[in-house]
Amino acid sequence: MSAISVAWSDSKQSPARILQESMLAALAQYGAGSRFSWADSADTISLGCTLSGFLPEDRFDRQPL
Repeated sequence: MSAISVAWSDSKQSPARILQESMLAALAQYGAGSRFSWADSADTISLGCTLSGFLPEDRFDRQPL
């Protein structure tokens, strides 16, 4: 199983990148493979995923798109 997550933050909270890292750590059990994350330049939104590869084609998967 794979998992995806989104973090949003305004300027009064922690940066979205920091929130995303804690979410990805909590989701690690759902994706035994690679972890990917992306944050915008203002660090207000961040996307992330943990991947589990089951098929040979899964090695080409790059998330988040």
